This record gives sequence, structure tokens and C-alpha cells, in this order.
Amino acid sequence: MKTIMHITEVSSGGVLPIIVGQCNGIAEKYKVVFVYGTRFDTPRNISELFNKNVELIHLDSFQRKINLKSDLKTMKALSEIVQKYNPDVVHMHSSKAGFVGRFGLLRYKGIKLYTPHGYSFLKPDNNLIKKIIYFVAEKILAATGSVTVACGKEEYLVAKKVGRKTICLENALDTKLIDEILDSGSANDSADFSVYTVGRIGPQKNPQMFNELAKRFENISFYWIGDGDDRYILSSPNITVTGVLNRADVIRLSQKLKCYVSCSPSEGLPIALLEAMYLKKICVVTNVSGNNELIDDSTGYLYDNLEQCTETIRKIIDDRTDALEKSINARQRVIQKYDMSRLNKEYIEILETIGE
Repeated sequence: MKTIMHITEVSSGGVLPIIVGQCNGIAEKYKVVFVYGTRFDTPRNISELFNKNVELIHLDSFQRKINLKSDLKTMKALSEIVQKYNPDVVHMHSSKAGFVGRFGLLRYKGIKLYTPHGYSFLKPDNNLIKKIIYFVAEKILAATGSVTVACGKEEYLVAKKVGRKTICLENALDTKLIDEILDSGSANDSADFSVYTVGRIGPQKNPQMFNELAKRFENISFYWIGDGDDRYILSSPNITVTGVLNRADVIRLSQKLKCYVSCSPSEGLPIALLEAMYLKKICVVTNVSGNNELIDDSTGYLYDNLEQCTETIRKIIDDRTDALEKSINARQRVIQKYDMSRLNKEYIEILETIGE
């Protein structure tokens, strides 16, 4: 039986559901080990999310921010873990895990897979010098023999510019889990028009724009489902910040709200948007990579700036007929193209054929 090891420091947000889905989807066929670090929003019941056959290993030193001492400690620990388990495949998730894993496992002779989930050199909170450094680092590490597994078509195109060994495995949603969550508790849709977004409150989600948008609709309730260091930016009195919620509560609250808005300047292939689409929410999102892979004129609304977003929401408030039709189409698209069963089938094919 092959051993597949997943590695990440991002054990929360949109990355965690993908790792959970991949691990659980192959746990009956392979021995699966998950090595992870934690963040402030990592679920306390993280072990309960995984199939009982998946072995979890927590590393305290595995952190999101660059810290030479902690990173060297993590590299040493990863090397020891890999020596112990001798996995056939090591799959690293996030830019940080890709750096620590590929650099720390240079002597590892097995197959190394790497999914950026959004390259660091594309993130808006990094200045130009950092972006150049991260891009060069990605180019160098791509030459170490790893294969990049892009989570969406746009990320795949970027990955091809970084290194030649690249394949695409589009993100997916565990729709059965969402159905179980909604069946287990009351989550009826509200008749009132409301706006929400989901994620860590930071530059990647552009809280400044979300706050400005809320100011333009004083009589509309806005919700930010999540928490983060930039919480103070959300000062408009009609914004409710929920703080960190577990996945089930995020789904239940989202179901009660009407319009999902993304202000992100870039995305991988966003799980929060896939969830909103499956829940038949009206989706109004920035016209950027990731978002525009999922949303078009038939499934929601794309916008290029705050003025366009404002005008779109005003039109939806005046007449929801077109918006509701798009939301039905959006759900069907998720069911047809982005269900977790599709991802797991393709993932097993990759694991069985790569390296041949």
C-alpha cells in the first residue's frame, strides 16, 4: 500500500477543506499522513474532520510567517518524519509549505507534489521586492524535481511560467457534507436582502473595499464571516464581524444570507465562492483569476471596481429575477463540475500514474 503524506501550515480557510477532501477520498486506498501547523482560525476539532484512517501529526514550529529559527526547526522535523514514514508521495499545500518542504526534503527520492493555492508573488500585501524574491524562489524550487498541481486553470497558466512540470487538479466542494450540515440544523433563507463574505480579514480579501461598499448601503446588513488582524478596518456600523466560526456554522449562517460579495484582488479557486454558488447565493465578485473561472454572465456578476459593484447591487435590490436565475445556474455548475467525487477520482489517477 502506498503512503501519501500531505503537508501544510494553512490548516484553516479554503485550503483545509481541500486537504480534508483529498485525504478522506483516498484513505481507504492508501496510507495517509497529514503533517500540519496551526493558525488562530484552525478548527479545534480538526482531527474529527478526517477519516479515522488518516494519521495527523502537528508541528508547533510550522508557522505562516517567515521565521528562520522556526523554519529550520520545521525542515528538520519534516525530514525526520519523512525518514520514518518513507512516503511514496509528499504533497505540499501553500507557498510556505512548498518552500519549507521542497528545500527541507532535497534528499527525498520520492514524488513531490506542490499546490500553491495562490502564489505568494501574486498576493497584494507583498511589496515589489518581496514579489520578485518569491518568484525567483519559486523558479529555483521548481527545478528540484517537484510537480506543481495547480488548483485552477489560471493558477495552472501561472505555474507553467514558473516550471515545466505542472498539472491541473481543480478545487472541488464536498457537497454531501454541506447537505448533511443543512439537514442537521435550522438554516432557512431570510427574505431580507443582506451581503456577506467569508475569510480571514486581511489584504487578500480587501476589507477596505468591503467597508466602503457597506457605507453605500446603510440600510443593508453586511456580514464578514471570519476574523483577522485587519478587523479594525471594518468600521461601518452596518457590518457584523462574526469572529472565527466552525465550518458547520459558516455554512448555516451563509444559507440565511442573500448576496455573496468578493472584493479579493486575486484568488486561487476559492472554496468560499464555490460554497456560495452551491447554496444558491447571488454572487457578485471581482473580475480576477479564480473568481472569473467560476462566475460568468450565466452564474453571477463580475465587476472591475467599486462603482460597478455598487451599481450591480443596486440593480439586484430593485429586481432580483435575473439574479435568482443566475444563482440556480451557479448551483448546477458546482454539482456538474466541482463536486469532490470528481476531484478524488482525478487525484487517484494522478497518484497512480505520476512517476511512470
